[in-house]
Amino acid sequence: MRKSKQENGLDLKPLSTSKEWKLLYYQHGRPGLEEGNKFRGLCNYCDIKSLCSLPKPKTGVWRCEHYRAKIWKKSGLHENVLKLLEKAQDVNNFDRDICKIMAETMNELVVHFPVKMDDDHVKMLTGFRVQHNNVLGPFKGGLRFHPMVDLDEIRALATLMTWKTAIVNIPFGGAKGGIHIDPADFSPKELERITRRFTFALGNNIGPEYDIPAPDVNTNPQIMAWIQDTYMSTISPNERNRSMHVVTGKPIESGGSVGREKATGQGVVFCIEKWAQDHGFNLKGATYIVQGYGNVGSWAARLMKMNGSKLIAVEDVTGAIKNKEGIDPDD
Repeated sequence: MRKSKQENGLDLKPLSTSKEWKLLYYQHGRPGLEEGNKFRGLCNYCDIKSLCSLPKPKTGVWRCEHYRAKIWKKSGLHENVLKLLEKAQDVNNFDRDICKIMAETMNELVVHFPVKMDDDHVKMLTGFRVQHNNVLGPFKGGLRFHPMVDLDEIRALATLMTWKTAIVNIPFGGAKGGIHIDPADFSPKELERITRRFTFALGNNIGPEYDIPAPDVNTNPQIMAWIQDTYMSTISPNERNRSMHVVTGKPIESGGSVGREKATGQGVVFCIEKWAQDHGFNLKGATYIVQGYGNVGSWAARLMKMNGSKLIAVEDVTGAIKNKEGIDPDD
């Protein structure tokens, strides 16, 4: 178990063993002055001028709450989305009253719920579900499990979901949700209990024909199956089979769609192929780099291979590799 340390009134905590915190170190960590086991200036964002007296561990680095707060501070994502709306309004001469409606969410739900951990202690977690607009159809949008999840981010992504479904003329509205956790910090059994407890906390704020969650960052078909099972257990037996479509992206065995796993990566490749066609660019023999090698990135890489393109570098939360001679996406 990681322990906190106190120094100069700051709560000093070790870097999480999760991949996300390690990535922050790779992206922002620029070690400065070092003196034995003491160091300062973890990066240029650090305002603490004195040497840090914490021992430098064998792997990773220590981070204080002061440093974390500066790194994690984000500009308002929702504010940026609204600026895009204003720009689109000016360019396309959209009705101003409609834009006023589109600038606001319809419902915002924040739930705090207890979950028992494997060691029998209870941990309080926070989850979100924002429903932006359902004029064209049921609210629709993913659920993400990530330590950077907050209401502003979910609000912005829910707004973008409304726009995306409208642009491609799909009869859905926009929603988004998530839990403020790093899944790497929890066991599979703990993740199941977290997912089921979150679903129970949402209650009838989700449901088929009303609000349909989907996989997103750090969530997958298994997570969707737990949500589906938990939700259906709250429905009367004679109605349960009518509620199987409470989520998308679930396993085939639970009523999922064939091809769903590769669908987003396939969409990326379709866009690349269309761009290449429009610009007279030959994808055969072309080289490409993939940043992020989860479900979307890995499928995009494998499908690009079918076009005769060569993958030469890959980066994800565990690090990066490169090979000018090519990397086989199927390895």
